Amino acid sequence: MFGAGGSGGAGAAGGSSGSTSSADAGAVDGAANKDARPASDGASAEVTSLGGETWTNIYTRMLDNQGYASNCTGGGCHNPGSQKGLSLSTQSTGYTSIKKMLVPGSPSASKLVSVLSSGSMPQSRPKMPAADLNVIKAWITAGALNN
Repeated sequence: MFGAGGSGGAGAAGGSSGSTSSADAGAVDGAANKDARPASDGASAEVTSLGGETWTNIYTRMLDNQGYASNCTGGGCHNPGSQKGLSLSTQSTGYTSIKKMLVPGSPSASKLVSVLSSGSMPQSRPKMPAADLNVIKAWITAGALNN
């Protein structure tokens, strides 16, 4: 679902040939290498951007995105509904409830990382890929800000 690595932006053009100059393609590739962008072609299921992570990106690209295999939505999960004190019904509610599972600056001491790393969550879904878990760890290391 999300671009990974150097060709995420360029490969998402959907077959439109000749409409991008080589200078434009270089700019797209450079941006994709700096941080991953959602790919419109659904080719990748991982979010692999590191550095400058935000709660907004984590919430919208992973936790609340039904197109992401390891999301936290659906009946009996965290949106709709609240399980074990975690509700992701809105971005604001999600941050308020998830910050109770975090030790800003210390991903290894954060319950969220422990639960996702173990594979016990998301329940009945694929374990979150390590690269995506690293995105969450980077956000926690940076202070887990509501941004």
